[in-house]
Amino acid sequence: MINLPTHKINPKNWHYFGMRKHVIKLAMLRLLAFISIFSLFALRLPPVQTDISDDVVVAFQEGDAAELSRFFNTTVEITLLEEESIFSKVQAEQVLRDFFKRNKVKSFQLLHKSTTSRTAAYAIGSLVTNKGKFRTYYSVNRLSSTVYIKELRIEK
Repeated sequence: MINLPTHKINPKNWHYFGMRKHVIKLAMLRLLAFISIFSLFALRLPPVQTDISDDVVVAFQEGDAAELSRFFNTTVEITLLEEESIFSKVQAEQVLRDFFKRNKVKSFQLLHKSTTSRTAAYAIGSLVTNKGKFRTYYSVNRLSSTVYIKELRIEK
């Protein structure tokens, strides 16, 4: 048989329990202050600026691969017709330049754009070329204060 010690709370030691409550309360206040400050910074992030939409529309209308590539991150996922791959910024520009050489742009119209979160957005457009009509899609992410195209699709 195990003898468990029986403790009696000594009224002289009640201050210990009061101090413990004070320490816990102080820790909770510090945690609340940290969460409040973090929330303020997190909430101050504005939604993704879609102002690159105008520049992207102009680049598509002119068939300007160099202008489009200005908005690419260091790597970008590109889907052209049935082929999908991840390219460096320089490679992606060359792939688009080749596409625009083979497909002379007649018109481009932005059909829809939407912000999906504080740091992400997408847009859908219609590209008409001498070889037919294509559906375009691109998604953007904000890294720090810069908005980058992370994915670009041009499909029949």
